[in-house]
Amino acid sequence: MNKVFLSKKNREIVLKRAEASHSKGWREGIIEVSKEKYFLLVEPELIYSEEEIEKRIKACSNIENHLLLAAEDKKRLIGLIHAFRKSPKKIHHTAEFDIWILKEYRNEGIGREMIFYVEDWAKSNKIEKIKNR
Repeated sequence: MNKVFLSKKNREIVLKRAEASHSKGWREGIIEVSKEKYFLLVEPELIYSEEEIEKRIKACSNIENHLLLAAEDKKRLIGLIHAFRKSPKKIHHTAEFDIWILKEYRNEGIGREMIFYVEDWAKSNKIEKIKNR
């Protein structure tokens, strides 16, 4: 289900499940964020191609225990959060997430709204504990 809200800078932000069409924006966002020293997600040489990202989006959309949520501003991908339930039975009540948001959109409450969305997803899936990876 999509969620629409106004950021602190009055931008209309849409949260929705990631789609194959987000692969280009995802790759561009990862490249941009990976250049920052403080928020290094992956080594630049390990960034996936658009085709590989598209495959990952399609694979995650077919897995019940994954949530791949995109944040858009005027159809531009500005952030992404990937939450997933841990698989061993012993820790099946827990989930982890990764998140990135483009620098010009930070401190607007977008990350907070994305995490609230993940919390709702977790509750509906009987997940008791969520942590950032």
